[in-house]
This record gives sequence, C-alpha cells and structure tokens, in this order.
Amino acid sequence: VNLSELRLEASPSKDTIVDPFEDTFLYYLCAERMGPRHIQDLKHSGFDFCGFSGEYTGQVLLNFDAALPAKKLFEERFFETKPDTVKTLLFQVNRWINQIFPEVSVSVEKVGKVNCQILVNNSKSSRPIAAPNIGFGISYCLPIIVTGLIAAKDSFFIIENPEAHLHPQAQSRL
Repeated sequence: VNLSELRLEASPSKDTIVDPFEDTFLYYLCAERMGPRHIQDLKHSGFDFCGFSGEYTGQVLLNFDAALPAKKLFEERFFETKPDTVKTLLFQVNRWINQIFPEVSVSVEKVGKVNCQILVNNSKSSRPIAAPNIGFGISYCLPIIVTGLIAAKDSFFIIENPEAHLHPQAQSRL
C-alpha cells in the first residue's frame, strides 16, 4: 500500500470525513529495535504487540499460547499448513526462525513475577544460550516473525530496516 496515495475523503453527506484507517490495526517496528537482553519486562496489556522496538516480544511469546483457543493464529501465515500442523505461536515462530537461521530455535522463560528471558537453542549446543551471548540478528528478527504471525487480519505492518544486523543469507531468507 502506498501511504501517500491514501486520502481522507468527505463522505456523501459531507458532514463526516472517511478515514481509510478506521478500524485498522497498525503494527510498527522501528529501525532501532531492542537488541539482546538478559531479561525483558512484563507489562500488562490487552493488545498483543511486540512494541515499537520489540521490547515486549518475550511477553507475547510467553502469554499468547496460554490464551489459546481464545486467540487465533491465521493459518495462511503458518510455515506449513499440513492437517497435523501444531497451531501454537511458539511452534510457528520456531519453524520460521529455523528457516532463516538453520538449526536454531527460541524459548522463553518467566523470571520472577515481572520479567522474562528469551533463550536461544542451537542443535550444536547442549543447553539454551541467553540472547545477549549470540549477537543481534536473532533478536532483531524475532519481533518481525512474532508480529507477522499475530497481527490482526487486514492490518498494516510497517518494519523499518528488516534486514538490520542480519547475515546476507539470513536477509534473503527473511
């Protein structure tokens, strides 16, 4: 969608203005996304959103699947749509992560009452690795994948510099 072509127009009654964004969700990830952190804060929100910098990605991963089946993922966004496909957010995130970063998956753990930690699992490592110990690529890509999977139908999703901090091979896979 070319945003410069969208215009506010007067309705036929000329008493109101027609807004092309009315009832439309907008998801936005800025270029300076939050890099790897040992912990992320948990905030209460009734709206699943990774934050403008990806700061709530851990929270979304931690809480989204707990609310199933109340929350639904759109199957057309699944990595694959076989009849036996697991329909949880974390499973689908890991399928997409593994496509971009082979042999890698992520998990999230609650730390105390108000924090969580994103862990990276690699097939070559015997235990999960804290996100700050692996670089920026996965941390920058994770909110893109999560938001892409949870975004409301017919919403706008704007990503500044989706390729930031990614190896060229991961950029082409994204």
